[in-house]
Amino acid sequence: MKKNIKKVMLFGSLSLMLLSGCGKQEKNNEDLGSYVVDQTEYNYFKYHYSESVDTSYPDLSYDENKTDEDIVNIPSDYRIFVLDKLGKNLDDEIRVKDLRKLEKIVIPVTDEELSWLNYCTNLKVLELEYCYKTDVSKYIKELPLLQVLTIDNAGNIPVEINDQEFSFIKDLYELDCKRNFVLDYDYLKQSGIKKLDIVPGGYTRIDYKKLDFLNTLDVDVLDELPYNSAIYFTDEVRKYLLSKGVDVLAGRKVEAINKQINEINDSLEINDRDFELKKYKTIAKYMVYHMHYGDIDENESTGIYYEDGILKGALDEDEGAICANYAALNAALCARNNIECHIITSGDKGRHAWNIVKLNNKYYNSDITNVDHNLYQSPDGEILSPEDYIAKYGVRDNVMSFLLFKDGDFEGQLFKPIYLPAEYKKYQEDHAIIELMPKESKSLNLKMV
Repeated sequence: MKKNIKKVMLFGSLSLMLLSGCGKQEKNNEDLGSYVVDQTEYNYFKYHYSESVDTSYPDLSYDENKTDEDIVNIPSDYRIFVLDKLGKNLDDEIRVKDLRKLEKIVIPVTDEELSWLNYCTNLKVLELEYCYKTDVSKYIKELPLLQVLTIDNAGNIPVEINDQEFSFIKDLYELDCKRNFVLDYDYLKQSGIKKLDIVPGGYTRIDYKKLDFLNTLDVDVLDELPYNSAIYFTDEVRKYLLSKGVDVLAGRKVEAINKQINEINDSLEINDRDFELKKYKTIAKYMVYHMHYGDIDENESTGIYYEDGILKGALDEDEGAICANYAALNAALCARNNIECHIITSGDKGRHAWNIVKLNNKYYNSDITNVDHNLYQSPDGEILSPEDYIAKYGVRDNVMSFLLFKDGDFEGQLFKPIYLPAEYKKYQEDHAIIELMPKESKSLNLKMV
């Protein structure tokens, strides 16, 4: 009886801690009886026994010749979750036959190996909560009955859903992806997945038109991060997928934000037949003249600009905007004008966000935040409001030079990207470094109408 009470108290405490997410925090150890919870700098929880329990695991690798009665040594990061699901106590053994009883489990993904999952031959639902970049396919060979896989990634490095890292998802019916991930559309189609549930992270570019093989697409139906989901989810995409027989569902807030972006785009009066550079000039001009940068003091959190997603600050002019808001609105407007645009974020020497945009079949790094800063800086270095600057100096004719700068030269820049999109990396492989600006841009300086 005492063991059971202790177990309930332990699992309850761990559940509460897991709700805190994976943001970086100071390292903290808390002793829970014979069990120790180690909160790492990445804020995922590593579970291990204290010295009172034997933790020597001779062999953790998968052995297909194990019998039902054989003991399976599960790494401490995952052992407590399995024990909880099986209704066992902390010092109980886990056998192959126990793992074969599991039909559903939710586990964090750490740097510990996951080959024990191969014994879960009746597993139908698996949720992987990433706080550490791990190639799970080198551990998981086959989950023959798996029908639903959820991938929730709170880390900075995207989880790539492809045939290398997720070779075991063949015959999967439903895939749920949350936050930071990258989809290999050809592999998903080949895998036969019929339902996809998406809650995009701020830097997740979804090419929805490549999902026309699905039966059902759910786009943030619970409105978890609507200001991210609406970036690439357009009316054109919806109509296309519906015409292909895909049942498309989206959250109410996603729909409302999408409508707001459409209203902005309609006001630009962009002609579909215009060249991409001309379209992009119009988008950039709108952003420069309608957004203002929101300075953050040392006591202020960036959360006010990113609430429910990174478009928040871009669409709420009262609060101002910071770099990711500029990048998000740029991507959203490009998506509605058939311009390929990616949101890029950096992780060293500070945090910054900008765009990689494809114009006339070439990729450029484009930093609209930088444009806005430079446009309203007077000759003596003073930053003026748009109205004061225009009244005093007019509009600079060389704004376009701030929009397009040399491709591939991240080494010389202050901020280096955490991740580059596959399309852009392929372009780098196939082409030499491009010119600073295309010749066409010389006559496309931004001017007030």
